[in-house]
Amino acid sequence: MDGKSIVSELFSDTLDIYKEIIYDPQGRPYPRRMIFKHIVDLVDKGTPLILLYGLRGTGKTFLLLQLLDHYLRSGVDVLYVPMDRLYRRVGDPSQTFQAVFDYLGYRPHELRRRTILLLDEVHSVRGWDGWLKDIYDASYFNKKLSVVATGSSSISLMAGSELRRRALIRELTPLQFSEYLMLKYEGWKPPRGSRRALNNSFFGGRNLRKVYELLRTSLLKLGSPVSLFEGYLATGGFPLFKRYGEGTLYFEMLEGIIQKIVADDLPRSGEFESSTLSAVPDILTFLAEAVGSPVSLDRLSRRTGLTRGTVWKLLRVLVDSSLLIEVKHCGASSALREPRKYYFNHPNLIPVLLGYRSQRHLRSLLPQLLENAIASFLSWNSRVNKLCYPSPVDFYVETRQGPVLIEVGVKKERESQFGRSGINARRVIVNLEDVLQEGEVIRVPAYLLGFL
Repeated sequence: MDGKSIVSELFSDTLDIYKEIIYDPQGRPYPRRMIFKHIVDLVDKGTPLILLYGLRGTGKTFLLLQLLDHYLRSGVDVLYVPMDRLYRRVGDPSQTFQAVFDYLGYRPHELRRRTILLLDEVHSVRGWDGWLKDIYDASYFNKKLSVVATGSSSISLMAGSELRRRALIRELTPLQFSEYLMLKYEGWKPPRGSRRALNNSFFGGRNLRKVYELLRTSLLKLGSPVSLFEGYLATGGFPLFKRYGEGTLYFEMLEGIIQKIVADDLPRSGEFESSTLSAVPDILTFLAEAVGSPVSLDRLSRRTGLTRGTVWKLLRVLVDSSLLIEVKHCGASSALREPRKYYFNHPNLIPVLLGYRSQRHLRSLLPQLLENAIASFLSWNSRVNKLCYPSPVDFYVETRQGPVLIEVGVKKERESQFGRSGINARRVIVNLEDVLQEGEVIRVPAYLLGFL
């Protein structure tokens, strides 16, 4: 079978089954992630190339199938191709990409109709970044083609500076708290405009109570806001919970994701021998135990038997893979000298690495899960221009609306932490109590930040 026929077969198979994936048994579409509208807006403006990366299990294929459904309904020419499966069957990288355009019947610069090309798992094709660069260059002046390509990690998608200069790169993060609730509770949506209003209020320091009451009232229709948020901290970060539930099987699926990242994604960096990568599980366990504390390279070096420089490079790759979030000390001047904090892209990964397999065992981990969640929310937020930690306060953020110091705790934290930081900024304490207190120090329920 030639490449064109294989593409035709794969696309036909997708058209046969995609609605069973993105629609529920009653024929209703599953909720769309917040990034969906952003991607559609970019495509509709004629953006030639969008690269979408993120952790395995965050729903990149699901998002592409929702885009496929959207453009099929819009009457636009659209093609979805699972590039990993196509490459396995064709075998040659150049023939793999050639097969796609043989199916379309035109080269990129010859397209006569507006065409949307959805390439899933594109990083699995050797030399993929060079081919996408060539497609971009060939179609740039034609303005008929938009490509949305996904890959399992930023290690692959960030490769190639030439491509980075051409493409718009976006991350599909784990689920926000609001997205988790929309998936879990059919028909529920956050109040219209509440996300923008909360961002303006939280970072701007005004009208926060109005937004708090609005969101709290909406959440009370589902249950206790704090209990809902604790469920999210334990098992609400990945769409997998919808299929596998929020118990042991969910944690086993996350464990599989971590194993595939270590076994499949990290070796693609090409920087390490397999003997070096074998230390990664131990490093991840150490980091799960140390969430919220500055990480000592010396301790990690002694624990793994690797040099400090090698440990540092491994941490950089784990950050690039979207598995970890790095938070520097606000006064850091040297990468190897100043200790940094490392959080996981979502707190759900912490119990997996520590061997927990059920929600009832997670109460003792609440402080770590909570601080990690706040780190995730802040790092995902496009308004945050700077995120660091000034000892002894947990976080310092800068936005266009000004600086904010944030202290996180399951219970009320000492306000003296702020004074000891020596930084003049708005002061916010985030905890699990469902209480908003405004004043010189603002106390905010943690679930509120899940809507940022």
